[in-house]
Amino acid sequence: MEADGTAGEAQNLSDQLRETLGSTAVFVKEVQSNETAQLWRWRAGVSFAVYGQLGGKMSEDIGFPVDKLEEAILMVQEVGDRHALRTCSWGHAGDANLHATFMFDAASDAQVAVARTASRELFARTLELGGTVSGEHGLGWVKREQFDLQFSPEVAAIQRQIKLAFDPKNIFNPGKKLTIPSAPAA
Repeated sequence: MEADGTAGEAQNLSDQLRETLGSTAVFVKEVQSNETAQLWRWRAGVSFAVYGQLGGKMSEDIGFPVDKLEEAILMVQEVGDRHALRTCSWGHAGDANLHATFMFDAASDAQVAVARTASRELFARTLELGGTVSGEHGLGWVKREQFDLQFSPEVAAIQRQIKLAFDPKNIFNPGKKLTIPSAPAA
């Protein structure tokens, strides 16, 4: 966890974090500011280390109300267990953004298919918990099929109307995030 702000604010937040972790923490080490860059370099390698476990991973950025974060992490594990996939989760605890990850052998078409099925279940369970499937990176191309599941028909229609108001010819990122029905040929 990183605490930032003025020196006083950072120390206050750091003290609160240490108190929150309490005696249940496995390991707590307060680093000095000159060690922070090393930790961020380590963090940048986490995704590669996870990928290296079995040669493939499907990471889904999902988000939850902060008070549901523990339930969300356990849910990722449950979905993985049900589909016989190894899992891990990491992310941004302060805003409850979670990198929910299924690990699999990327050379196995069957395991890739299982991971896709698990991801669809993960998205459905995320919405049931009051979360969002768009997390940190949004819907984009990969998760565009989730758009109409994420939003009510009314909200989806409004977003499509806004898109058409600014992009009536649908030339800006067509097909990303949401689909715009084609106009009938004249």
